[in-house]
Amino acid sequence: MPDEGGGSSIEMWLSEHEHPGLDSELQDRVHEELHWESGLDPSDITVGVSARTVTLGGSVRTYPEKVAAELAACRVPRVQRVINDLRVELAPGHARPDDLLLEEVTRVLEWDTLVPNGRVTASIAGGCVTLSGDVDWDHQRVAAEHVVSPLMGVRAVDNKITVRPKWMTGELQTSVTAALRHRHDLHTQHVHIETVRGVVVLQGYVPSLAERSAIERVAWQAPGVLGVVNELSIER
Repeated sequence: MPDEGGGSSIEMWLSEHEHPGLDSELQDRVHEELHWESGLDPSDITVGVSARTVTLGGSVRTYPEKVAAELAACRVPRVQRVINDLRVELAPGHARPDDLLLEEVTRVLEWDTLVPNGRVTASIAGGCVTLSGDVDWDHQRVAAEHVVSPLMGVRAVDNKITVRPKWMTGELQTSVTAALRHRHDLHTQHVHIETVRGVVVLQGYVPSLAERSAIERVAWQAPGVLGVVNELSIER
C-alpha cells in the first residue's frame, strides 16, 4: 500500500536539509534589493521569509510601487515564492471616484498604439481596474496593463485579457527554442520545452523567479502561442 504521507515526508526532509541560515540571508538580500529599486520607498514595507517563501507586508503609495517591490523580491536568487500582501495606501488627494478613473482608463487604452482598438474593455471598483477582452499577441495584453497601472487612483489591476492568435504554426517548439537561445542574458541551459496544441510547457530549473517570469514572457512572444504552462522550479 502506498505511503499517503510520502509527500509531506519529502518536504520535511528538504526543509531539514536547507541551510539553517538561508531564510535570514534571503530576508537581508530582499531588503537590500528593495532599497536599490528605483522609484520605490521601502520604508513601510516588511519582509518575512519562511522556507524560501517571501511575504511582503506593509504599505506603499502607488500600485506601480507594489509591482516593483514584488519584482525586486523575485530577482533574489533561490527565492522560491513571493506573496505580495502590500496595501496601496494612496497619497492624500490621489484617490479618485471610479467613474472619473474609468474615463481616463478608457481614454489611455484608446490612445495606446499597442492596444488593439475596441478589443479591450475595463471596469473599476474601489480603484481596482479589471481588464477584459481578447488580443492577438501577449505583448498587447501586457501593454494594456502597463498603460493603466501608473494612473493616479489605481489601487490594483486584474488582467483578464485572453490571447487568441489569428493563426497557428506547426513549428511552435522550434520558434520558442530559437527565441530562448537568442536571450544570452537568461540561464536556459536547464530549460526543457514541449508544446501541446498551441500550449508551451516549460520544465526544468532556473536561478530566480525573475528569470522564470522572463522565460515565460519569451515563450509568449512566439507566433501562435495559445498559452504557457510554467513548471520551472528555482535552483536550490
